[in-house]
Amino acid sequence: MLVASIDPGSPAEVAGLKAGDIIMSIDRRTVSARFVEELPAFYSRIAHIKPGTGITLSVQRNGELLSTAVTTARLGELQGEDFEVKGWGFTVKAITQQMQLENTLEDTVGVYVAGVKRTGPAGSGGLRPGDVIVKVNQADVSGLGDFITLYQGLRATGEEKILLTVGRTGSTRYVLLKPDAKEEEFSHE
Repeated sequence: MLVASIDPGSPAEVAGLKAGDIIMSIDRRTVSARFVEELPAFYSRIAHIKPGTGITLSVQRNGELLSTAVTTARLGELQGEDFEVKGWGFTVKAITQQMQLENTLEDTVGVYVAGVKRTGPAGSGGLRPGDVIVKVNQADVSGLGDFITLYQGLRATGEEKILLTVGRTGSTRYVLLKPDAKEEEFSHE
């Protein structure tokens, strides 16, 4: 199995794997993925290893056989944990270093808008997938935890207007949400 690239901050990077390495075995069990059709079985094998488990990879690098220890991690730690903002009609993700690179974001501050329901408050207010929310009603959002806390607090107080400060393609924009209290009552969060 040829390693095409290494994600920043990934267990592979921490273990010292490099693009161009060829994985020969996982915990002394031979790996065969010479053809595209064999890749799903390889990925499945990796996916079934419990996060936090230490494994040993045998890799070939420049004709030399090396052994390296890797500690597995949840995929969400690289791709960002999701949170459905039901009452406002959109979904956000925590921003990881990998997401920052893939989406050419300035940094990992804020939350990434993964999806927007067209008929909800976010769709009506002009929020778009790919926006990065950095403030909610002027309160800073450094990450997913901050966002969830602010969201839950505003839902509890029944705030009628929510001002989001978002980053969109290098500029700052403001999105005004007007949650419908009746619609929120039936969202069953």
